[in-house]
Amino acid sequence: MISQNEFLLSVRETGYKGLEWALAELVDNSLESGATAVRIYLPGPNNPFGRDVIAVADDGCGMSKKEAMVAATFGGSSRYGSRSGMGRFGMGLPCSSLSQARRFDVVTRRDGRVRRVAVRFDLDDALAGGTCPVPFRPGSLASWPTGKGTVVVWSKLDRIDIRSWAHKAAVLRTFVSRKYRHHLLRGVEISVDNDVCLPFDPLLCVGWGTDEPCATPWGPILVLHLDGFDKPISVSFSLLRVADLAQLSAKEKKRRGIVGKAGVSIVRAGREIDYGWYFIDRRRENYDDWWRAEVAFDPEHDELFGVSYSKQGIRPTEALRVALSLHLTAASKQLQRLVREAHASLVLDTSLSRVTACAVTTESDDMLSPIASLSSPTGLRSTAVKRYSVEVRAVPSHRFVEVEFASGQVRVILNECHQFHDIIYGPASRGELSAAELSARLEAVLLAFARASLVVDRELAPHGRFLDEFSRNIKYFLRSFL
Repeated sequence: MISQNEFLLSVRETGYKGLEWALAELVDNSLESGATAVRIYLPGPNNPFGRDVIAVADDGCGMSKKEAMVAATFGGSSRYGSRSGMGRFGMGLPCSSLSQARRFDVVTRRDGRVRRVAVRFDLDDALAGGTCPVPFRPGSLASWPTGKGTVVVWSKLDRIDIRSWAHKAAVLRTFVSRKYRHHLLRGVEISVDNDVCLPFDPLLCVGWGTDEPCATPWGPILVLHLDGFDKPISVSFSLLRVADLAQLSAKEKKRRGIVGKAGVSIVRAGREIDYGWYFIDRRRENYDDWWRAEVAFDPEHDELFGVSYSKQGIRPTEALRVALSLHLTAASKQLQRLVREAHASLVLDTSLSRVTACAVTTESDDMLSPIASLSSPTGLRSTAVKRYSVEVRAVPSHRFVEVEFASGQVRVILNECHQFHDIIYGPASRGELSAAELSARLEAVLLAFARASLVVDRELAPHGRFLDEFSRNIKYFLRSFL
């Protein structure tokens, strides 16, 4: 049916994206065996299994001799076709191992058993016509596992550059921290060269290291039940704290995983297998860096998501894409609107601070007329302006703005119930108006101002004097934008 040698050499080209993706197959097996601790060792002087090998050790349930022989065989699995765990086809252990090394050993022991089981698969022996896998004496591995559990050791590492282990260890720790975050958050311990991996949440709802969480969950978790499936698909969202993080430097934003990271995390059986702009029927924009989404599913949905046996990505069916995009696209628009408003509010606050600060300095300018105080019989200013403030809130009045002056403070209250706020100030502060639209609406305000200045009672507010004073104030207050 097959040519053994050509098949084995072809298997080596399975196409794992990197060492970390191949090792993920072994970590998956450990987690499915019920392990609470998984230790990954890379080549080096501190590797207890040898200086030139890679090993993954766990405290799972272990295997019998028959199970170990089956596990080391292509397509061999006691859970073949199962939809209840992380693996399905029995290809993970042999394919991932031979993609990186020419030999792998499996040493395992069940709870309460004194004897250990050791199985070896040597590619060179198999190509020479030998039988693989075969039992072997573990030798220096005889003390492992110390209790129940399994150890997988890769040797004859002909596919890996042994000069870059420090870099590979850092990449692997980052990979594990992110891809297995849900397992880590549940208490499973995974270490790389004895350094315990901390969970990294791309939705940024969990703090990383000494950093506080950058986001909070947004809205309820969507639970989608599809016909013909027992378990649901869940969709969750997070919204980053724009007010707290927008002022960070570009370098710090990058370090925290904020900028350039917009997307949807695809999680299968608790492990992230992909990340990208999935199930959203619109173009990605810069504002989308400030929210995240996660789609989580079980192996019974593998065909819908298009998951291959190497579990390195998804190719969703059109039916699934349509079903999920309905929800994710709508949510993404709401989230982007919230982000836009938050950024616009920051810009507005910054602009107002700049304008009001500059306004105070204009008070020392001799070109500005003094503010008459009602409490002063002479009409001269009795209290200098020490502070300006602008606030937006609902006012039970037909006026678009109210002005108050007391204790040296000028308070400008913009009425959010007035059309000026709805049509000009609000949309402009949120960045929703083009230059042409803003210019046209400001012209309408100028026309309204011109007409009002003509009909005002000239005895109380002489036409020419008011225009002179208003024009003079505009000139000085706009200096803050120069």
